[in-house]
Amino acid sequence: MAGASTVVVSASASAGGPAADEAAPRDIRLGTYPYAVVFILMSMTTLSFMDRTILSLLIDPLKAAFRLDETQIGLLAGFAFALFYAVMGIPLARVADLGNRRNLIVLGVAGWSLATAACGFARGFGSLFAARAAVGIGEAALAAAAFSLIASYFPRPRIGLAMSLFAVGVTLGNGAAVTLGGLIVQWSRSHSVGRLAAVGEIDGWRLAFMVVACLGVPAVLLMLGVREPAREARPAWRRWRPISGRTGARSSASTPATPSLSSCRSPNLSGDRPISCGSRAIRPPPLA
Repeated sequence: MAGASTVVVSASASAGGPAADEAAPRDIRLGTYPYAVVFILMSMTTLSFMDRTILSLLIDPLKAAFRLDETQIGLLAGFAFALFYAVMGIPLARVADLGNRRNLIVLGVAGWSLATAACGFARGFGSLFAARAAVGIGEAALAAAAFSLIASYFPRPRIGLAMSLFAVGVTLGNGAAVTLGGLIVQWSRSHSVGRLAAVGEIDGWRLAFMVVACLGVPAVLLMLGVREPAREARPAWRRWRPISGRTGARSSASTPATPSLSSCRSPNLSGDRPISCGSRAIRPPPLA
């Protein structure tokens, strides 16, 4: 994908003080690449919803194949995924804070796709439960890393818009995942690809898991095309401040900050004597 995101700050935004902070957001210019990244992350979310919801469309054939009761179905559809998704979300979010977020998402997509394929090779309740737990662990890597990537690709005045676009994708992705999953299940019920020594006859429900898992291959390739952005403590436009009265110049780290009145002391605030603040003197405005 060509074209990196750019942030342009006009001279009017570099005058310093509160006026600069208010003017800077209006002068920010972004390329198309950050929005393309948001679209890719939306696609990853759609795929994750498809992998997590496909089991709910296969309850009847799973019951017949493994003679599962309602409690076991509830554990597979809810507890097995939700527990490991919630527990692993915290440490994986820490990994996203410290490591390469693009690679974390790639590993997550590959992991939950392999786990979904493992659901198609399950031979009983135990192996299916373990595979569903692995799906939850893989998908736990997506949310925190996606939010962090968006925050790095967009300056602060544009993060709200970017997060809204991503949230719309999450909602639409949930509906699209159920629709596409239903089409895959309907197609797989009328197809069979023979027998495997490990699982026997590959029924339609096994084929549905495998087809959904195969969608992870193009997803991984698409995610590998995303560049890992540099981490910045502050938006770029906040680093511009005047030096020696010149507008548009970049401030030095050694430039002393202007003290605030709250940190200064003076025995006289009547307006006729300056307030002493270290090496500076600030004269308060005359009282009305």
